[in-house]
Parts: sequence; C-alpha cells; structure tokens
Amino acid sequence: MFKEADYDKIVLVPPISGMNQNISEQILPSEFCYYLLNILPAPLGKGTVRFGNKLIFADEDNTYQIIRAFPFKNANGNNQFIRYGQEYKAFVGATSQIISAANKITIESENVNLFVKDTYLLLQYNFDGILYSPSYYFIKNIVELEEDKIEIEVENNSFPEPVPIEGYPIVSLSYASGVLDVFDVDSGELVDGQRIEDLAVACIPRGDFIDSKYFICNGVDKIMTWDGTNLEVYKEYVKEFANTFNRIDNTHFSFISNDQFIIGKYFVGNLINLKIDNITTNLTVSNIGIVGNIITITTLENLPAFGGQARIELFYQDSPPPFSAVKAAKDRLFALGPGAAGTDYR
Repeated sequence: MFKEADYDKIVLVPPISGMNQNISEQILPSEFCYYLLNILPAPLGKGTVRFGNKLIFADEDNTYQIIRAFPFKNANGNNQFIRYGQEYKAFVGATSQIISAANKITIESENVNLFVKDTYLLLQYNFDGILYSPSYYFIKNIVELEEDKIEIEVENNSFPEPVPIEGYPIVSLSYASGVLDVFDVDSGELVDGQRIEDLAVACIPRGDFIDSKYFICNGVDKIMTWDGTNLEVYKEYVKEFANTFNRIDNTHFSFISNDQFIIGKYFVGNLINLKIDNITTNLTVSNIGIVGNIITITTLENLPAFGGQARIELFYQDSPPPFSAVKAAKDRLFALGPGAAGTDYR
C-alpha cells in the first residue's frame, strides 16, 4: 500500500502535447517534453529505456559536444543526423598570452577574433612552479585593449592569487570552434569526407528541408546544405548585367557592365559560367581588371570560341547572406536575416 510518508513523492506530468525544442527547456510548459525516450524490447519481456537519439552522442566528450542534430533520410532510406557540434582547436601564433588577474587573460595576436563571448576556452597554465591540468573557462566578456590585443574576462577567482604585475604564463590555449558533419544511424558511423569546420559556436543552429536538401543556418556563417551525398556551403549562379563581349585571347575576355557591377563577386578562385548560344562552360577566375565600364577577366581554363554574333550570358557563383532561421513553406524557403540568436535561448 502507498502511504504519505517515509518517501519522496515524484510527480510525473505526461507530455500530452509532444516534443518541443523551439524554446528553452528551462521555460518549457509542462504539457511538452524537450526529449523523447524510447522503450526498447528485450528478452524475457524486459524493457530498456535509453535516450531517443543516443547513438549520435556516442563520441561526445569534453573536447567535442553536439549543439544540435537534424534528422535526415537519404535516397536509400538510411536514417541520418546532420550534427552541429563544438570542438576545441589549439590557438597558435600569439605574441603574448598571460593570466593577468584572478579572472582575466590577456592575449596579443593577429587572430584574437577567434575568441568569442559566451563560449568556452581550454587553458593550461604554470603558477609558482606548478603545472595545472587543462581546464575549461567560460568567456564572460572580451575587451579590446588595442589593435590585436584583447583582455578576456572569465569567472571570478578562476586563477590563484596573487598575480604578479607581469602575469604568469599560459602553457597551452584552445578556442571553441563549430563543426558540421553527418552521422549515419544504420551503419553507426560518420559519413566519410563530409565535414565543414571553423563555424560559429555562440549561436543556435536551425534548419529545414526543401527540394531534397536540408538547409542549416546559424546567423553568422553562410548557409549550408546536405542532400544525402554532399555537405557543402550553398552556392548558386547569379546572372550578370553584361553586354558587348570580346574574346581577347584563350584566357582573357572583356565585357561592358553598368555602375551596379560588384568586382568583389569575381575574386580569384571563384567560378563563373559563360553561356554561349545555350552551351554553358564552367571557368575559374584568376584575375580581373576594370577600366571605366569595361571589365576584363582572366581565367585559368581556355575560353570557348565565340564571335560578335553569338548570344552570350555571364553568371558568377555566389552564396546567400547568413540567416538566423529558415522555414520551408509553399515551395519556398523563408529566412530571417543575419545575427546569431543568444546562447541563453539555446
């Protein structure tokens, strides 16, 4: 018989409205759940309870953690997860990196922008002849002292005192970096060669499926896609306003544009398409020059032959701007503009 004393009562509220990860789990109404648990059959009528997508977290540890995972089913029917994770990369090339106060770190480097507020860093230091174990510290604030020099504020009393005026040395330092990869549930392994690194981590990744692709955004980096085969930054070809084409030689051609021409779209290494009488040729930009409204492009590959009577169109490869959220509806992908959502929301 149950009784009212000698044990702790646990109230279990069933999530009658299902799972909801669109708002923070700290303020989630009781009729929703943030995760679902699976009851798996076992011999002798027993059951096993496990985290519903535990497999995608199998390689998590202190140096790699998953921020979010998006479900996907490829053309072969394989269940997959597109995983947006966080890893730590060694910070190298610093002119100086010291602990300058009990809760502050000072760094001089051309790459100080790799440290971002509301993320973690991994640090090992030497104090009073003692080499301390590597530990993780939350970045509360970053102040730019001068060009290429910053002061990072961490939690109070993170480091031993007294701190000398010259500070004490940091032995090793790593920063948090985002990574996108694909986990195949059926094989239990990552999809080989499908990985995008150096992404933002102080953000909330979001995504949606449309036109056989899953689009992932974070508000900071360019939008990325997975189609079951290729994980890549999304790009498409944009038609240029151009006329009066002139083939100068095998690797040079020119055209006339208007005052809306953006030379930055033709950076070295970018791809362009020349469509001549409905036949498209892919080319790589190796140089570009502009005099007045005449633009001259140099290509790595040889140009196709064309004359003055040919119907010619020029396209350059470009990516949409960063989006903070995407939603597919009515055969269209709607998006919010750039800017990472706060990690407190996550």
